[in-house]
Amino acid sequence: MDSRAPLVVGIDYSPASKQALEAAIRTAKDWRVGIELVHALSPLGAPGLDLEHPQFDAERNETADISASQPHTPQAWLQHVRDAGVPAKLVTRPGPAAQVILEEAMRTHARAIVVGSHGRTGIGKALLGSVAQTVVDNSPVPVMVVPANGRGVQAA
Repeated sequence: MDSRAPLVVGIDYSPASKQALEAAIRTAKDWRVGIELVHALSPLGAPGLDLEHPQFDAERNETADISASQPHTPQAWLQHVRDAGVPAKLVTRPGPAAQVILEEAMRTHARAIVVGSHGRTGIGKALLGSVAQTVVDNSPVPVMVVPANGRGVQAA
């Protein structure tokens, strides 16, 4: 594994994602590596939409990419990382979040993956799935799972 390989961080604008990004920035500084922010877009009308996601449009019952002029955009988060003094790159593409994150980790030969956990359990986890769990189960590199409450980062 290349010691200069980036950290891949899945972002979805959620509090868990924000906590994961902050943990990734600290880790990237410690390891002296860059960050690749990965934002997966759900196709409009796709099943399993996250109703708590800021992109969710209740009137249209779908998710869509939101304007770059809003504060919770991949571009704003990219600038946040760069402002923290960490080299960063952004990848935004359609597909299931876990699959997109894992593919980007493979493509970049990532040193590790950082994802947030929404903390869903039971029926919520069963119905919506768990991106963090899928990434942990299928990742060829270490995964840092950061809970939305920011307590107790878990490495897998």
